[in-house]
Amino acid sequence: MTGNHIKPILLLLLAFISEGLHAQFFTAGTDPVTKWRQIKTQHYIFIYPQKIDSLARRYVSLFENSRGAVMEPLGIDPKPIPIVFHPYTTRSNGVVTWAPKRVDIFTTPPAYENTSEPWDKSVTIHESRHIGQVSHFEHGFYKYLYWFLGEQSPGIGVGIYPSTLFLEGDAVITETELGNAGRGRNADFMMYTRAAYLNGDFRNWNRLRFGSYKYNTPDHYVMGYIINTALRYHTGNYSYSGEYLKYLVKHFYNPNIIFMTFNNIAGQKRLYFLQEGQRIMTEIWEKDLQNRGTLTEAIPVSAKKEKLYCDYRYSIPIRDPLSKYNGCVIALKKGMEHSQTLVYVDSTGHERTIRPFSAYSSPLSISSDGLVYWTETTYHQIEEIDDYSELKTFNPRTGKIKTHKRSTRYFNPAPSTTGDTIAVAEYPIEGSSFMVLLENKKHNKISRIEAPEKGQIKELAFIGKAIYCTAILDKGLGLYKYEDGQWSEVIPQQNQTIVGMKPYLNGLYFTSDLDGVNNIYYLNLETNTLSRLTNSRYGASDPFIEPVEKMLYYSEYSSMGYKLGKKPLDSLQWKERSFDKPYKHPIAEMLALQARMSAGKTIADTVNGFDLKKYPSKKYSRFSHLIRVHSWAPVYYNIDRIKSMSYDSFYDLAAVGATVYSQNTLGSAVGMLGYSYHKGYHAGHLKFSYDGLGPTIEISADINDRDSYQYDLVARASGNPRVNIYSRAYNPYLRTSLNIYIPLILNTKGWNKGFIPQISYNFSNDRYYSYEKGKNIFKHQLNYGVRYYQTLPIPKSAIYPRYGFGLSLMGASAPGAGENFGNMGYAYGYFYLPGITLRQGLKITASFQKQFIGNKVYYLSNYTSLPRGYQNKYPTETFTKVTLDYAIPIYLGDFSLGGFLLYVQRLQLIPFGDMAWDRNKSSDKTNRYYSYGADALLDFYIFRLNIPLSVGIRYARTGPQEGNQNYFKFLFNVALP
Repeated sequence: MTGNHIKPILLLLLAFISEGLHAQFFTAGTDPVTKWRQIKTQHYIFIYPQKIDSLARRYVSLFENSRGAVMEPLGIDPKPIPIVFHPYTTRSNGVVTWAPKRVDIFTTPPAYENTSEPWDKSVTIHESRHIGQVSHFEHGFYKYLYWFLGEQSPGIGVGIYPSTLFLEGDAVITETELGNAGRGRNADFMMYTRAAYLNGDFRNWNRLRFGSYKYNTPDHYVMGYIINTALRYHTGNYSYSGEYLKYLVKHFYNPNIIFMTFNNIAGQKRLYFLQEGQRIMTEIWEKDLQNRGTLTEAIPVSAKKEKLYCDYRYSIPIRDPLSKYNGCVIALKKGMEHSQTLVYVDSTGHERTIRPFSAYSSPLSISSDGLVYWTETTYHQIEEIDDYSELKTFNPRTGKIKTHKRSTRYFNPAPSTTGDTIAVAEYPIEGSSFMVLLENKKHNKISRIEAPEKGQIKELAFIGKAIYCTAILDKGLGLYKYEDGQWSEVIPQQNQTIVGMKPYLNGLYFTSDLDGVNNIYYLNLETNTLSRLTNSRYGASDPFIEPVEKMLYYSEYSSMGYKLGKKPLDSLQWKERSFDKPYKHPIAEMLALQARMSAGKTIADTVNGFDLKKYPSKKYSRFSHLIRVHSWAPVYYNIDRIKSMSYDSFYDLAAVGATVYSQNTLGSAVGMLGYSYHKGYHAGHLKFSYDGLGPTIEISADINDRDSYQYDLVARASGNPRVNIYSRAYNPYLRTSLNIYIPLILNTKGWNKGFIPQISYNFSNDRYYSYEKGKNIFKHQLNYGVRYYQTLPIPKSAIYPRYGFGLSLMGASAPGAGENFGNMGYAYGYFYLPGITLRQGLKITASFQKQFIGNKVYYLSNYTSLPRGYQNKYPTETFTKVTLDYAIPIYLGDFSLGGFLLYVQRLQLIPFGDMAWDRNKSSDKTNRYYSYGADALLDFYIFRLNIPLSVGIRYARTGPQEGNQNYFKFLFNVALP
């Protein structure tokens, strides 16, 4: 078989290997350096920092108590699997990965999402379901495929056959039917779908699965829930998920089995269930809309009409004569064309930007002294999964943002009525939560009170001397009052949401999905009566009452996102409601009824039902578990190089051979050992990285990719020596590198920022003869320097960030190289600027490199390169380059070719121009190089694989030094994590 035939086959194999439940070779990031412990039970290995021993034991009970009920309809008894707890990040999540096989649980509960169920319960059920789903692909054919691929084998099966729509939808169903809440009962979860369906906006299968750069598309959780509930509604089969997965595993050899399985299990095609789910949901929502009576319509605050989906949230009217924003409404804005930004809308409805804003932050609140408060996730450390949530203020008079008390875990600030105190929720890594009271000026801590029954405090509000909080406990979300040093219950635990809580007169107003749609309510604490103020068509949220105007400001939802609105208080409905009579979601009730009638096992109501005494906690050694071989393959492939694929050096990516991969369970040590054969060379490859002690250390080695070279100087009559290069036959080429860097993450105030000092040493056995030393010297180079970057997040529809810049300062030398090599300095900067439209963008780069050659003979390996299109030419002594790229995303209509064969989304057209100047003393002249051209890349998905691909071509026309040549290059990018 020729190399031309092998390359496409290897690419296809790599694509299959790369696709899985959450993708192969996933690393969650690094935790702070700490001591770890483990608890081994019959079904799990729980690994956790020793500080969270009590919290870990709660999770042990939850996973064991829920296991039977979760796995029963899947008909599976999974093998033991490690579960790693990460308490140091403020972001809540859970991830099941199969290479290596493990579960990562991020234990901090969600502070800002509209939820009413304990985080530990919901994430346990959801991720347990994923464990059961993927475990099916350890059986049948995949059991034997494991011999060839290791733990990549289940990922291949999961990646090719059941889509993320099925996997996530089935997991959402499980958390809905086995609990009292779950996303299937949450109005936020399907709010966009409700608005879209009631406006006749339905999507085809491919757009729902792969998304769009123009149209907002529900994620796979939402659509998977709708499709799977339609199947359950149609069949009444509680165990269909297990039957579905077993059928896929049994018929692995049939590429069309994904289409046939729905017919065989449920008697209809999969598209039928998409359409049926859309029909069922639309009928339910139309009936609900008809029964809800007169709807409220907000008066628009902004005159701006966004072209693509965009949300405006947390509006606050500014009424301060000393502020330039007096009479305006400030809010947060985020959409397909915008990263999150703080904006203001003036009295005429015109909108202006104030400044970038964090993507993960609390709602805004304002104190009596006019300061706007919020909390946001910030980073100022090395570890990726170690961050903080810090208290911030925006002063509308000065326009300045200030940080109060760094390195905290504060959430959802609430100023007191008098303005002298700020209350925040605190989530310690050990679990539970606290109400922390801070004085308003220097924000020193006044007191710290643990939550009712050690639950999760969500939001806080002052009324006089009393403080009210919403808190999530084992049975749901309740409202509690703190006064005279004690908590008392106001609203018992229940399963509807209460969010955006603020005081007004003798009561509290907030958003709740009590009637199945997000609406704004007022709770009169004197009479204990609850009134619904709005009756929104699709959803009303983020209320703020301006007391002087007696005006309610809020966000009104539509299929194009949340829009700012207002409504006089005396025009609101004030309909009496009760948390004792919540809306019953027909689909959720149907699922729960099927579970009650069909299930033989239930989830224990208590976390104390598991006998932990049988399973003591023991020390977990990071170093004895440093190597964990999890995957291998009968081909050579380098996953790191695939992520930045270049077709020019394909054998560095994949070749005939073999590969073994290792990754420890904590994700801090990753290694690869490989053998490849290409062009007659039997080559070995090694790579290992470790970041469990702070700095990242990377070691790599490749041997026998080619023969090593000998470089000799030969005198010429002109006086300038010539370099002769000899290939040393039967002398294997060796290249090694050691790279140490400290990736300091500094994200804050809406900017992604980082500072990276680094040092590396590269060695090869290519030889240079030194007349000064009278012997051959191996080639080696020491590199050192620092990098800084600061960019805004890239909006969904764009290619470049709207603003950003970066700077690199690097140096290099070859210690002990005698007269052969000198030193080198390098500076590089880049800038991102807005384009003509919101989706377009400009990138400008400038670089300068100086080789301090002196009386030396050779140049060090360059940091920079000539303009695009030049080949076999390299910078010499003094080199300067400037480049301009202009990114133009072109939407292509989200069209499909050949059914599942190809789904095309957009074209990236990036014209560019490069200019460079190079000068060396031997010629005593400056050479000018330039090129211009464009990159054209097609963004698409292929073969149902959920891997974004970009394929295209680069055209460049070079300057006269290349004889005005036309240059073409194949471009390929695969978005692996």
